[in-house]
Amino acid sequence: MNFSNAYRKLVNEVDGFMFNIFSKYHLSSIPLAELVSDDERIQILEQGNLSLKQVKKIDLINDQIVLDDGLNFYPYEKVSLEGKCILANQLSKFRR
Repeated sequence: MNFSNAYRKLVNEVDGFMFNIFSKYHLSSIPLAELVSDDERIQILEQGNLSLKQVKKIDLINDQIVLDDGLNFYPYEKVSLEGKCILANQLSKFRR
């Protein structure tokens, strides 16, 4: 397996995990503020860095995941792979 395939597989695994949380619990929104213990920063392409403490919730809108800080929406697809992994780790703590 070459790096490109391994990278694509990791991205698909993380994205699948995120979508699975929404479908498993039949949710359209997840309050992230309740889950975040560390003030980690995630990189959003073309937007810069965003603190997880700033993100109020993660929404599923028309089959698209977006981060909502109360003022702006940030498309999940623009979040760096490292940021996606950080978000997935935070959501792994989620219990309905």
